[in-house]
Amino acid sequence: MNEIAPIRGSAAIAAADHLNAIYWSTPRTGRICWILIPVFGLPTLALEFYDGDSDLTALIALLVAFAFLPIIFLLGHWRLSEAQKRISYEVDRENIVLRDAEGTSVVVPWTLARRAIETKSGFMVRLRPTGGRWLPKRAFSPEAVADLRRLIKDKLGPAAKLGAT
Repeated sequence: MNEIAPIRGSAAIAAADHLNAIYWSTPRTGRICWILIPVFGLPTLALEFYDGDSDLTALIALLVAFAFLPIIFLLGHWRLSEAQKRISYEVDRENIVLRDAEGTSVVVPWTLARRAIETKSGFMVRLRPTGGRWLPKRAFSPEAVADLRRLIKDKLGPAAKLGAT
């Protein structure tokens, strides 16, 4: 791939973007556990309660944790000012740069990228040793999304899981 112009985009980050970033930056095992715990844990606790051998403390604690977890995640989004939610993106062959309207920048060199996942709404670039950067597709033009897909594939090769999931 020859030298390309930087791929630019911008968007006001919505709560859904924030939740997508949290979800896709969580390791697969963690996402599976968040599905399995309520699927198997809540019925098990309910059966224990109906047997009369247990009190409601564990069941109530689990229900409260699952009910408030999304709210806790969204508090981080709600606390941002409107200027902090306006993000511009610039991606080139060397770096991924995110800037908010306040002037804060995050520069991530591609050397820290270990893999990428494309979803219907964006790209999650997973970083070494941990963490990730969410690039919402709506921040880019359709042509820029195609260019971004090619660049990610070029930079990460088989570690780039492209194609909406």
